[in-house]
Amino acid sequence: MLCEAARRSSSDGGTALERDERFKGPVERYRNSAELIRMLDEVFLSKPLAAWTETLAKHRLIWAPVLTLAEAVDDPQADVFGSFPTVEHPTHGRFRTVAPPLQMSDHPLDGTAPAPALSADTEAVLREIGVSEEDIALLLAASK
Repeated sequence: MLCEAARRSSSDGGTALERDERFKGPVERYRNSAELIRMLDEVFLSKPLAAWTETLAKHRLIWAPVLTLAEAVDDPQADVFGSFPTVEHPTHGRFRTVAPPLQMSDHPLDGTAPAPALSADTEAVLREIGVSEEDIALLLAASK
């Protein structure tokens, strides 16, 4: 369908693409994919993204443009999904960061907690894994 949209929008109505034996079936398109991509790039570069958005919206397609990081951060859909939450850091202030890529209903991961300072959680982690208080004291003293 994407090729159909490109065909309808190309300067020759896509006839060159349709008649080309290199692209007559899926095997041929695979074998000649580099050339097909080059040709489709030409077609898609012939119009701005806004025009393609309008054209592709008329078809039953799943598609999306490839965005730069700056475009992705400002994308309204990214806000809907909470892709770039704001973090309040005690020493670095307020900034946006990338949210965890997975969302699980029973295990929320909002990604808005700042990372702890280096070694801030050392004692708690050592206790959690069963290291004795005496050994924790020795390890902390050795690390200074």
